[in-house]
Amino acid sequence: MKPEKLYERTNALLTTYLRAHRKRQTYEREFILRECCYAKQPFDKATIRDKALANGISRASVYNTLSTLVDAHIIRPTSVGSWPQNMYEIVMPRQTRFVRICTCCHKEWEFRDPVVEKHLKSREYLNFSMDSSTVYVYGTCQVCHGLGLKLKKRKGEQ
Repeated sequence: MKPEKLYERTNALLTTYLRAHRKRQTYEREFILRECCYAKQPFDKATIRDKALANGISRASVYNTLSTLVDAHIIRPTSVGSWPQNMYEIVMPRQTRFVRICTCCHKEWEFRDPVVEKHLKSREYLNFSMDSSTVYVYGTCQVCHGLGLKLKKRKGEQ
């Protein structure tokens, strides 16, 4: 989904959540939400914080807004990356997200797998209704795999 459409959708969700909980819709919250939507997914707190601080938004506003976005189910913490407690991603209802993660260099690539996606959507769970899913596949990318083989050969030669 394009960032503009993503922002429109999530902003409507945020507005509904804030009204239901009698909270104010502020420029700061909209700015932080916009930055979350335009950031490369998953994103970290530091990226959002730095952009907000550069625009005169306090650190407390950033952390409180991120907490509000989690409570509103607009973003969720994710365990991807070297600092999992600081990473977030946008929640995409009724969408399956596939991510390959290299355990050596920690790079991530999104991909599609229609067979697995179809299976997940057709699956029924007892007393549970699935909204969205994320599948993480961990392994070694071609670059790191090639470097690993070269390093093993060098160690064997010595």
